[in-house]
Amino acid sequence: VFKNFQVQAEAKGVNLQNLISENLPEVYIDNERIIEVLNNLIGNALKFTASDGRIWVEAIISSGYPGHKNLEIKVSDTGRGVPCEDIDKIFDKFHQMEKGLPQGGRGTGLGLAISREIIQLHGGNIWAESELGKGSRFIFTLPIFDADTFFKVRVAEEIKRSRQSNSPLSLVVLFIDEFNKIRDGVSDMEANQLLLRMEDLTRQTVRRPTDVVSRFMKGEVIAVLAGTNKEGARSLIRRIKTTIEKEDFSTSKGAMKLKILVGTATYPDDAVDPEELIKAAEDSLKLGKVNQ
Repeated sequence: VFKNFQVQAEAKGVNLQNLISENLPEVYIDNERIIEVLNNLIGNALKFTASDGRIWVEAIISSGYPGHKNLEIKVSDTGRGVPCEDIDKIFDKFHQMEKGLPQGGRGTGLGLAISREIIQLHGGNIWAESELGKGSRFIFTLPIFDADTFFKVRVAEEIKRSRQSNSPLSLVVLFIDEFNKIRDGVSDMEANQLLLRMEDLTRQTVRRPTDVVSRFMKGEVIAVLAGTNKEGARSLIRRIKTTIEKEDFSTSKGAMKLKILVGTATYPDDAVDPEELIKAAEDSLKLGKVNQ
């Protein structure tokens, strides 16, 4: 994002600074959507900051809901600021802040509204602080989840959605057979690349845009939450296994084939809450009950 704005900032004579530390924890996000938020916020800051002004972006760890932390990102500028009467309105759809700008510099009034929706869907918050004539600061938060916590949150969300629509939900979990043995023979980076490629192939194979592909059990298990019944889950398993097991995976030891172990469970047939569904799928994986 910074690279995309650097030339524009230099041409306008604005000092654009990236003050984000490299020692921040990983955050599970939709990359494209968060890039859209940053594009909106930095683009607005550049639009309303005059030559010789400054824009800087920081990130800190802050308190989230009890027992959890947030990544808090701040986009600040020395621009013209936002009038007090507009602070509570700027995230509303079609609210225009471009008074005084030439017609070509005006937007649709949707950028901040879309940004707020994206951040809220991530479980975060977004707000603004400003003083007219002195600049603005836009702040948004993203919950910091480890892989397993993030996955459990998604399972709970999908079960809630299935309950509301009175429809089934199947959880499919995929694990590389003899993964520990394979991991001992390659580097940690290569082992992670195998999992990333396996995750990517799984995502390409699922057919419904609403199906969720995630990582679980410290990132070593690929999980699929699919809005389908047991029969549909079995069909999905066959497609995923066929796709992955015919693939040649490249490593420093040469190309290799992977054998995939699978477990599955369906809501509400096998479980009535997230914990039960996850446990039932794990048990299915351990006991090899799925017809492979």
